Amino acid sequence: MYSPGRRLAVHLTVTAVIAAGLTGVSWLVPETSAPAAADPVGETDLLTEAQAQDQAVESGEAVEVTALRTERREVTANPDGSFTATEFTAPVRTVVDGDWIDVDPTLQVHADGTIAPVATTIDMRFSSGGDQPLVTVNKNNRSVALSWDGPLPTPTIAGPTATYSEVLPDVDLEVTALIDGFTHVLIVKNAQAANNPALAEIDMPIAVDGARVRASDSGGVEWVDSASGSPLVMADQPIMWDSRQFTSDESNLRVAEEGAGRAPVSVTVDTDSVTLEPDQALLTAPDTVYPVYIDPVYRDEYRSAWAMVDRGYPSQSYYKFAGADDEGLGRCNFSDCNSSMIKRLLYKVSTSFYKGRTILSATFGATLAHNYYGSDRADRADLYLSTTGITSGTTWNSKVDQWNNKIAEADTPAPSGGSCTYSTPHATEWNVKTEVQAAANSGKTSLTFGMRNASETDATKWMRFCHNGHLRVTYNTPPEQADTNDMGITPGKACTYAIGADSYTNKPPTIFATLKDDDHGDKNEWGSGGKVSEQLRAEFRLIWDDQEWTAPLSGAKASGSQFQLDLATAAGLPELPHNTPIGWIVRAHDANTAGPWSWAGDSSRCRFVIDPTTPDPPVVTSIDFPDGDAITEGVGEIGSFDITAPRATTKSYIYDFNDDDAGPKTVELDNLGDGLSIDFMPVVPGRQLLTVTAVDANGLSSSTSYSFRVSVPAAAGRWGMTDSAGSLQAVDVDGTNPAMVGDGVDFAAEGPGVHTAAHFDGTPQAYASTGNRSIAPTGESFAAAAWVKIDDLSKDATAVSVDGTGEAGFRLGYHSTSATTGTWTFEIPDTDVSSFTTWRIIAGIVTETNKNTWVHLIGSYNAFDNTMRLYLNGQLLATAQRDSLWNGTNTVQIGRSLENGRYRNNWTGSLADIAIFDRYIVPAEANHLGAVTPRRTGYWQLNAAADGLSPEYLGGPNLQLSDGASIYNPADPVLDPFPLMGAGHLELDGTGGCAIAAAPTVDTQTSFTLSARVRPVSDAPETDMVVLSIPGSNGSMVTVGYSAASESWQASFTHADATGAATTVVTSRITPTADGFGQAIAVVYNAYTGDIILYVDGVASEPLQDPYLDAWAATGVVNVGQAVINGSPTYHFSGAIDDVRTYSGVANHVVIDALKKRDEDPSI
Repeated sequence: MYSPGRRLAVHLTVTAVIAAGLTGVSWLVPETSAPAAADPVGETDLLTEAQAQDQAVESGEAVEVTALRTERREVTANPDGSFTATEFTAPVRTVVDGDWIDVDPTLQVHADGTIAPVATTIDMRFSSGGDQPLVTVNKNNRSVALSWDGPLPTPTIAGPTATYSEVLPDVDLEVTALIDGFTHVLIVKNAQAANNPALAEIDMPIAVDGARVRASDSGGVEWVDSASGSPLVMADQPIMWDSRQFTSDESNLRVAEEGAGRAPVSVTVDTDSVTLEPDQALLTAPDTVYPVYIDPVYRDEYRSAWAMVDRGYPSQSYYKFAGADDEGLGRCNFSDCNSSMIKRLLYKVSTSFYKGRTILSATFGATLAHNYYGSDRADRADLYLSTTGITSGTTWNSKVDQWNNKIAEADTPAPSGGSCTYSTPHATEWNVKTEVQAAANSGKTSLTFGMRNASETDATKWMRFCHNGHLRVTYNTPPEQADTNDMGITPGKACTYAIGADSYTNKPPTIFATLKDDDHGDKNEWGSGGKVSEQLRAEFRLIWDDQEWTAPLSGAKASGSQFQLDLATAAGLPELPHNTPIGWIVRAHDANTAGPWSWAGDSSRCRFVIDPTTPDPPVVTSIDFPDGDAITEGVGEIGSFDITAPRATTKSYIYDFNDDDAGPKTVELDNLGDGLSIDFMPVVPGRQLLTVTAVDANGLSSSTSYSFRVSVPAAAGRWGMTDSAGSLQAVDVDGTNPAMVGDGVDFAAEGPGVHTAAHFDGTPQAYASTGNRSIAPTGESFAAAAWVKIDDLSKDATAVSVDGTGEAGFRLGYHSTSATTGTWTFEIPDTDVSSFTTWRIIAGIVTETNKNTWVHLIGSYNAFDNTMRLYLNGQLLATAQRDSLWNGTNTVQIGRSLENGRYRNNWTGSLADIAIFDRYIVPAEANHLGAVTPRRTGYWQLNAAADGLSPEYLGGPNLQLSDGASIYNPADPVLDPFPLMGAGHLELDGTGGCAIAAAPTVDTQTSFTLSARVRPVSDAPETDMVVLSIPGSNGSMVTVGYSAASESWQASFTHADATGAATTVVTSRITPTADGFGQAIAVVYNAYTGDIILYVDGVASEPLQDPYLDAWAATGVVNVGQAVINGSPTYHFSGAIDDVRTYSGVANHVVIDALKKRDEDPSI
């Protein structure tokens, strides 16, 4: 039988311990190990949620989202589209030499004599004897050294423990490494040793760097960041106990048992020492059984926590089980329990990761270490939801009113026999889905669960649970709400609630809706995103009078597909009434959950009326744009639709595409009953909807809908101009039409982004010419695009053209107005030979000041309306009409154009990414093509600083380091913490430390991207802290940093350079962490769309509800580690920042994925 006062022999050796050493990293978490060995993660293995989901779907097996791996969390993508995250209360892995490995507190003696654990979450060094500090701890470069007041003997090493014998007569000192902290225990062996005056007050000197030590409200010790005050390492009020319940061969357990006599130890803290005052009554009492142990325990602080409360010691805190691996649950009323009576357990787990997610399942679990009989008894333990959290001051009294909300109960499995290594067969699991979903809905950042023995009156139900609680959550992003603009009926029209003439149909119609889900990062309309689309099913529901009917789930289709339900043949549908409004709604289901109904929120249901007297609807067909889910490359292309009259008396048609701003168009027929052919050119990719109403001579009408999908066709020819230096040709993208270059072209010049360009010297040999082949007839719709940078403003120059017979079919380039000024131009000659005039657009201003800036030009002709358009960087500059048509169909000329039978206008400057399209470029696509390719404007590796200046990688503006800012380089590459990236990182003290660029690198009125790798000094700092900002005169236009109120990373954009200006804020759901690798943070601003996206380790924030369109020109420079408000610096960052980058333009998913790598990469 296993009694409450006795543990298994393998754990039974209690010695009197004083745990007083504070030092500076993770301090205590009783030993545990990961559920499985943590494999090293290479840079190519850092998978985001979308990437891991793609692999899971393709392989049929769960795949870890390695980009989200932390010391206490792991996430896997499941083949069914869901994700499973496991949050551990204690660390299960840590970073050593740049790799994740399982925690291991075993001590090693290094070649220089240093004693340190193998793998713990904080860096610790133990004394090898003499006058070295007893323990030196470093957490994120905040350190505390705790010493013994006197020389130390050479220790004996056994596992995680170093024993310093006879530090006082018959008094040993043991220091034990824990996975996230340490404990030091004074072992007083006999009464004579107990009467030593040195044990009346035990003074332990301390030395701090970047930290300060203070007494806690609970009577313990806190080591906090000297700037922010955020707790880093904590020790509860120490306790001492004797050995009255243990025999001499059971003397290796350094935690207090229920049967031991015990007492609190008073603690006094000043600037240079921690003083322990043992309870002299227990130390010297006649019935005290030696050895006696005096034990402070220091442990790392992070979001999760656990505690025991004891009714027998109602004011005593047992935060994190006071150093024990496991603790009791239930009644302990045996004689050897002393004053312990009823024990309860508490666990705090983080939930911020699940904000906005649908919770499919959630369990909280903890390992059962022992029960009364040591066998599989299936005793019951109940779980409660606490309304308050856990702190170092949590006691029985502070939690006495928190046991009213029981949420689950569970039978316990067979005990583990004392092992606290996670093991499913020994874990008790409680269903907490409702509680986690509520937290996800409200944005609550943590939950605290209370565990209570179901039989607190029966001592034989006593049990012990491990500290390693875990929350396992399977979650999913629900499908999107169906857009009523993507819903409709046929016969009939688009979705409307109001009943009008178009709402009537002479038979039960087919209802349809397009449904979407972006769990996999589905490709967006211009082709970026994931490669696997979520499989969805549709659920339709009809409502009329006081009845409703729900159809069975449809078959599965890919996200973005149209789902239909033919009400004329739907199985199980009751007969629908005539001349009664019938409403219908729809929602999407993925493999796990349903999205909201289409009428949720401000939306309404769609309605129609069945009236057998309604005329038949018109019939629509199209060869160019087939209906249904087939995708046609049709954006920018003109296609036709044929409408057949439903009856001989049809006199007119009313048609509308996509319910657009142009509104419905009415066509009166020359002859009753005629059909109609209409042309249409899609201007956006995706689902399109044509509605047609036929009206007869009697005024009767009938309608139908025609739905089809289009995508964006590729360019007819594209030349990146990124060929190697010395190349004799510019290779096109598909390798079928290379352009031979003249001697005036040099490749490998600096390009507009990360790629190179070709430089043209302006001589007659400055050109690239393709073979004689037709790729884009200029008598039809066509377009040309190019990235250009011009050097010589004194002459006209052509970036790209297409040959005709004696004239170019078009010219896109530059028009000189003086030796130092000019404009951009797109022109089309009026005839093929010896043109008398030219249809021309001249727009934009080019000067000596801005000529060295790369710009993107698009010239586009729309044969549908005979309009020419010129775009600059995606923005429309001007339009012009073309009044004559002919085809230039021959060779593509890059860097020159044909004029009066001769090649002229050779380019002087650089060209990149030349594209010819055999179709019109629509405005939205022009913006996409002309979006400034992310061009790095600043890159600071922060590996070194000379005279307070840390260089920009390519010699750009330095970062000036202030007081309180320094470059951290490890002095000891074996034992010192490694930098975030490369050879060093920026260390900031949180009081005034910052780094400021010497010159601007970001134009805040245009699109830009900022990024850095960041590690705050603790998981949950108590103050707001800014990582990056760009100030104006009165405030920072953009700030990226940590919000203490929400315990999250945020990016904030102000709407004006004014005090108290409105702000737009985006928040990441990825929890900040002080783990070794830190986190990759990037904010991307798209000035055209007003989108702001905050990425943390590659995971994007939720889309903005309203675009940010009030960007203003911040006059300041990049500030690292602070914001500036009204000219005063504030919100200083405490922690480490590295790999700071600024970009002009919008970083796409390729760049974001590259930025999450943990190695320096100047190529990004």
